[in-house]
Amino acid sequence: MEQEMTKVEAISLEGYQFRSEDFCFKDDRFKNLPNLRILLLDRASLSGNFEGILPNLRWLSWHFCNFSPKLPTNLNLKNLIVLDISRSMVSEDWAGWSLMKVAAKLKVLALTECRHLTRTPSFSAFPALEKLILRSCRKLVSVDPSIEQLSALVSLDIRDCMELEYLPQLGSTDTLTELLVDYEVFLSFRGLDDSEGFTDRLYHHLKDAGVHTLRDDGKLRVVEEIEPELMMAIKQSKIYIPILSKGYATWCLKEVAEMMKLEDETKHMIMPIFLDVMPDEVKKHGELIKKVLARVINCLKKAYLDVNDILVGIDDHVEAVKTLLELGKEVTQELKNRLRDKKVIILLDDVDEVDQLKALAGDLAWFGPRSRIIVTIREKTVLDLFRIKNIYELTRLSEYQAFELFCKHAFKEHSPTPDFVLGYCEDNWKLPSGS
Repeated sequence: MEQEMTKVEAISLEGYQFRSEDFCFKDDRFKNLPNLRILLLDRASLSGNFEGILPNLRWLSWHFCNFSPKLPTNLNLKNLIVLDISRSMVSEDWAGWSLMKVAAKLKVLALTECRHLTRTPSFSAFPALEKLILRSCRKLVSVDPSIEQLSALVSLDIRDCMELEYLPQLGSTDTLTELLVDYEVFLSFRGLDDSEGFTDRLYHHLKDAGVHTLRDDGKLRVVEEIEPELMMAIKQSKIYIPILSKGYATWCLKEVAEMMKLEDETKHMIMPIFLDVMPDEVKKHGELIKKVLARVINCLKKAYLDVNDILVGIDDHVEAVKTLLELGKEVTQELKNRLRDKKVIILLDDVDEVDQLKALAGDLAWFGPRSRIIVTIREKTVLDLFRIKNIYELTRLSEYQAFELFCKHAFKEHSPTPDFVLGYCEDNWKLPSGS
């Protein structure tokens, strides 16, 4: 049996329902696996001394890795190529990062849905890194500056990073071919003075309105050509807003010119703002911000309901069908886009179909952490089909409560008049229970 174990090259424990005593795998379980190249773990931990163990490990997937002070020692990661610790409770202070520093050959680092990660660790230990996945790290505020040193970086995924305000500075790398973002508005400032924080104020107004916005301050860039990552981010946004203040460089105009070409070729909208910095203009900024915000929201709504303009004689039918069908899909998408970073409380009253729940609250991931959804319904089977567990079932009023309710409607009091009490006693009249 031990001889057969030495031939094993891959082990997958993803989705395995561990017993409580099996959550931790000790070093002795891997001593007879010298040729193991792929190890996929799920909701488990490692412990013990791994010196001389797993020397050929190339791929380590450690999903739902807990923030634990107890970590294995001498974990051999020198030949590791792929490290996937997605959906884990790790943060920038996680002690496990020290174990990863030996992974100089690492090419793929996946941190998808690491909800506790506010800042990334340093990437200086991974000079060969080609693909960095930070998707859905919703509390991520900043990316470590060492990302500029990743000269081999080919792909960066920062989709659904709701708190990431700025586009990471990627240095002068020429290798990046894929930058994945999902922002609706790309806000770019160019100039020597931001005139009383106009860009910052506009950014926060857009964000407060639920517009997914990424901004690039451009403070560290004085170049003659537009950086590839900047162009990639702009192309993936729906609206590009360059803010050009007094003292902007001539190369900034080249950037705007390129954006205008992009507007002609695609459906992107360019909204350049030429911002003066004279003191008497500052008081007008509030009004300008309101106008920009209104136009952005209006444009985004139009984009969601876009209909091919080459169709002839179908406008009336489109409007009717859109009301019945397409509007439902678009409203669902609008709901997801607008509320995905908001803590909300939603009341869905008198729901009678599963499709209604799917359209309006199909997944808790559509909303921010600690959101609450309350559903009132007559048929419990709908809740069962939607697998809702926390159910409170209203009971009928007691006889006393029913009588009190009757009195409030009949006499505008908690109790009846003396004449009614006398008649009630003589006839031995009894109110039915109700709701």
